[in-house]
Order: sequence, then structure tokens, then C-alpha cells
Amino acid sequence: MSVVRALVAALMLGIGLAGAPAYAFDVNLFNENPVFSAAAAGNVRQLQDQLLKGENPNGGDSKGTPAIVAAAAGGHNEAVKALLEQHAQVDLPDSSGNTALIQAAANGRREVVLTLIAAGAKPNASNRNGETALIRAARGGHTTVVSDLLAKGADVNATDFAGQSALAYAEQSRSRPVMQLLMNAGAKR
Repeated sequence: MSVVRALVAALMLGIGLAGAPAYAFDVNLFNENPVFSAAAAGNVRQLQDQLLKGENPNGGDSKGTPAIVAAAAGGHNEAVKALLEQHAQVDLPDSSGNTALIQAAANGRREVVLTLIAAGAKPNASNRNGETALIRAARGGHTTVVSDLLAKGADVNATDFAGQSALAYAEQSRSRPVMQLLMNAGAKR
């Protein structure tokens, strides 16, 4: 709390804050990893500053979510690139086994999906429920992401631990374009 008091006092007195960057006023009340906080917010400048200070690009939050997974889920492609440039592990999973690629695909983040695949992300990695990026993208009806994953070798007939395939999820969500893509790629019912 002393950081907050000092910041308020400095603001009240107007001491030395004229040239400070906007993120200098960010207060980390929950003691989160600064790399995770910047990546999750998509604040590339703050993220790069933290990485240049030697912070771990594989850092995460208190729940076990790596910075790269949070950045990917949020669609923060430039943050994902910054982490990868500093050797973040592309397939580092969160506590549920979700990789950055799985989360990007689930949220329809095409640009991030392409960045992660180009960096070597495994298109057939699965989480603790057996869900792959293709299954999550199909369930969400993300046609372009499904197409990209298929083009990069995603297994069209992979199933999760409940025995459901990408096609089954596409049928449940009534996504005809995704269903058509999957059937054209050889999906079996």
C-alpha cells in the first residue's frame, strides 16, 4: 500500500511526473508477475521494458497461466511476438493444459494463431480435456481459424476425452461453414 500512498503524494505535489510514461502509473496491487500483467493487457511497451530488465518471458499469474497464453487469448499478437522474441515457450500450457494456440483458436484470434504456428506451436496439442486447437475453433465457429489449422496439419478426426470431434462440435453449434470445411478435409461422423 505504501506504493499507492507514494504515488498519490507525488501526484498531489506534482513532483517529477511530467515526462513519465503512462504505464508508470500502473499499480500492481495483487503482486502479479509484471510480464504477465503487461502481456495480458497487450501493453507491448511495458512488456518489452520488463523483458529488457531480465524478467522471465515464461512468467505467469498465481493461477498458473503463462503470459503467452494470456496474450494469445486476448488477441494481443504484438505481445505474443515480443514474448517469442525473448524465447518464451510457444507450447507452455496453463493449469488446464491450454496452450497459447488452443486459447487463440478458441477465441478466433487468427493473427495470433498464424504467429504461433509459424513459431512452431503444435497444432495437435491437447488440453486436460483432450481438446485441440481445432476442436476449440470449430466449437466457436471460427471458420478462418479452422481453415488455417487444417492447412497446418491439424488432425481433423481428433477427439476429446468425451469422444467429441471438431465436426461434432461444429454440428452442435450449427456452424455450416465449419462443418463443410471439416467434411471437405475428411472428417468422419
